[in-house]
Amino acid sequence: MTIFQLCHGGIAAGSSAKLLLKSVDGGRTWTLIAQTSSLVGPPSLPGVGRLPSGFGATAMWFQTTQRGWMGLSSPGKNLWRTTDGGFTWIAVQALPPPMIVTSILFTSDLEGTVETPESAWTTIDGGETWTEQPYR
Repeated sequence: MTIFQLCHGGIAAGSSAKLLLKSVDGGRTWTLIAQTSSLVGPPSLPGVGRLPSGFGATAMWFQTTQRGWMGLSSPGKNLWRTTDGGFTWIAVQALPPPMIVTSILFTSDLEGTVETPESAWTTIDGGETWTEQPYR
């Protein structure tokens, strides 16, 4: 069983450091997949990907071992997508900043919902396009 674990932290107050770990043996051993970059450049470990900077991650959902989603609570882009198991992340342009993502749920490969404090955003094409559903 494959498990992804996102860890928050850092030694400085207000740090937004994040580490993404992966286990393929149900949590007995873990591999570092990606981390936020340091202030001076890219991650220092070879073969480790880069997570989006910004404030804490508020939601994460992996549809498969390769396709996943991350929601942030920052003043910038807050919905991110990976197609390579968490090594690289690309901002999803559908949600305008600074819309904070509070949850992510996919019920199939194509159908999913991202919730924010103001509205829900739905997709029926695997995240290629999103439609806003305002709360009433």
